[in-house]
Amino acid sequence: MRGRKQWQFASRRGTEHLSRVLQPQRDTHDLFDDPGSYLQRRYHYDKAGELTSSSDRQRGASVYRYLKTGDLLSRSTREHLNNEHFETDPAGNRLDPERGTRFGHIKDNRLRHWQQYHYRYDAWGNVIERRSATQRQLFEYDSENRLVHALRYGEDKLQNEARYQYDSLGRRTHKQVEIEGALTTTQFLWQGLRLLQETCGGRQQLYIYEPDSYAPLARVDSTEGGKPSLYYFHTDQIGTPLEVTTSQGDLVWQARYKAWGEVERFEVQSVEQHLRFQGQYFDAETGLHYNTFRYYDPGVGRFTTQDPIGLLGGDNLYQYAVNPTGWVDPLGLNTKPSLPKRTIASSGNTSIVHYYDDLVKEHADPIHFHIEEDGKSIGKVKADGTVLHGKTNKNSAGMLKDRSVIGTMRKAEKRIANYIRKVGGGIVGGRPFRPGARGPKIGCA
Repeated sequence: MRGRKQWQFASRRGTEHLSRVLQPQRDTHDLFDDPGSYLQRRYHYDKAGELTSSSDRQRGASVYRYLKTGDLLSRSTREHLNNEHFETDPAGNRLDPERGTRFGHIKDNRLRHWQQYHYRYDAWGNVIERRSATQRQLFEYDSENRLVHALRYGEDKLQNEARYQYDSLGRRTHKQVEIEGALTTTQFLWQGLRLLQETCGGRQQLYIYEPDSYAPLARVDSTEGGKPSLYYFHTDQIGTPLEVTTSQGDLVWQARYKAWGEVERFEVQSVEQHLRFQGQYFDAETGLHYNTFRYYDPGVGRFTTQDPIGLLGGDNLYQYAVNPTGWVDPLGLNTKPSLPKRTIASSGNTSIVHYYDDLVKEHADPIHFHIEEDGKSIGKVKADGTVLHGKTNKNSAGMLKDRSVIGTMRKAEKRIANYIRKVGGGIVGGRPFRPGARGPKIGCA
């Protein structure tokens, strides 16, 4: 499969617990067109860092529009097939495009109707029933509000039953699914908070991830006495698997998604593949995505239970993210945007730092960093290393020639911009923040 190395290089990313996926280290428009590449994607962003369009050799082009708040408004294709339009209330709840709501908002942020489905909650805000004209699902939880039992009925007949177990850290260790008397048990092994391996019926799947990320890179399948099989993941700009290939480059899995992570259809499905958004694992028996500390409903783009960290995750305890094109929540712990560490880089008595913990005194026209010598600011620089004011010294000059330092400053710049917009209300230094007020990007050598 030619072109994998180019795509892999172009899509390196980093994440926080709820993260804005950082801009790839190299813009995809810098990559040349390779007619021999079966898989090739390009992404375009606006000055605020939002994805505006994507072009995919297999899926065609998509265009994205946003509200001023950053919420995704629509996703459309050139063919106008399967276009999606979203409306939200002030709390970020998606409104049913077919039903709407009487007052234009969802009471208590608890979605009770969505298209053909009706939802019911317990006293702790957990979804305990999802019902349509032809199907009924029941959910039971433990004292920690973790899903432990799920039932699915079709025309009043039990279709499947599932039970789930967790360890003391809240990680799911077992799931047991019974379908028409046939019982299947899957065991899960973890490396920290990343799923490392799953075992089912003598078959093992070992996952390998990109560094400092929940985006999958490869998978090794093995059975006792059998020869291991190596598969590679090909992901989109936020780390969602789009294709899986063998080590020889043969395509064995390919899917098309709706905007909020629901699979629209499978193009190729020679092997099973359960990973979805970063940190998510698809459960066929419920249609939900296990998201480490919660379960995510991809059909409505929200969690089925309230945020375990409470209001630290924001006012809407069910919200996944403001948009699914640039944000991921690998742990299901929706946290507010945070600033990067104050010190970006240091050498000897010199440090490159930011002062954006004080949005009243600092300005962002453009976003900049301070060069501190012995704790005192001697100059200001943009994220591309351009000196705005003051001077540099030998140590800072060396750091500004280091591409890894520039890359770190670029990442910090993105997080600072998002922090100003989301936490500071778009006001910094007493003036409205202009997202385009940043240093020009520099290409890779």
